[in-house]
Amino acid sequence: MVIMSTTKESFVQAWRSSRWVQQDGTPLKLGKKAQAMLEVLVNEPHLIALKNINEVSEYFEVSPSTLTRLAKKLGFSGFDAFRKAFQEDLIPAENFYSEHIHELLDDDNTDYRSIVGQIVSESCANAMKMFEVIEHNKLQQAAEAIVNAKAVYACGLRQSYGVATGFVYTLGMLRDGVNVLGDNGLGPAHALAQIGKEDLLVLIGSTPHTRNTVKMAELAATRKIDVLAITDAYQSPLAINAQYSFVIPSSGSFFSNQMGAFHIFMEGLVSTVACHMGDDALRAIKKSEDLISSFQLGGGFT
Repeated sequence: MVIMSTTKESFVQAWRSSRWVQQDGTPLKLGKKAQAMLEVLVNEPHLIALKNINEVSEYFEVSPSTLTRLAKKLGFSGFDAFRKAFQEDLIPAENFYSEHIHELLDDDNTDYRSIVGQIVSESCANAMKMFEVIEHNKLQQAAEAIVNAKAVYACGLRQSYGVATGFVYTLGMLRDGVNVLGDNGLGPAHALAQIGKEDLLVLIGSTPHTRNTVKMAELAATRKIDVLAITDAYQSPLAINAQYSFVIPSSGSFFSNQMGAFHIFMEGLVSTVACHMGDDALRAIKKSEDLISSFQLGGGFT
């Protein structure tokens, strides 16, 4: 039995909006337990997208054969095809940016200063939302993890790459062994192989997530690598297996993600690291200043 969608939405999107019907046009009927499982999965797709059939069955306390039957009931060839539908939902369609710029252009606003003002206002609101949910204990734990790690690797792609490099640059003033993961051009798999269990991986990303970043989070979990996730939702595929995670809003009128709050948070995080290090931070900064002076760069940090 094949399930059909009346739109071009993904499986998960269509189920959320209750637009799925059977091939003959009649509503799909599931048992109460099967429907309850499906409702949980479509609202938290990472529960299946990043796990194997045994892990998902243990989570729901059902047998693997129950999940296979559910997948086939929904028209999939088996569990792997079913899981792939949820993986695709975590990485939105390629028209993410064009849809957002349509919204910007639909306002037909020719007051360019007001456009900038709107972005500023939204970025400030995102930063305040981020600040309102930050917990002291989580910040302290993250700072300790950064200080105690043998090495710190930061991974961010596309817009998040700028956040990652800024974090590495400033944290590198405070401690040794801070690197942007993958900058050696050897690819994510080879780069991840360089990280040991005493190291810390900082993953930075927001919707739409790149496949490499999502895969990096999944592989880090299997390799027992500690992860600090900086992302835009608690159900993010970057956060689900992370030991430490912080949620930063990135929504707004810009045609892509608004990363202002991400940069602000990272500045705050590195500042907490400096405070946690105390006099060691002062000595490290002094060393950086001396090196800058030796290159006759004037003493500034830019």
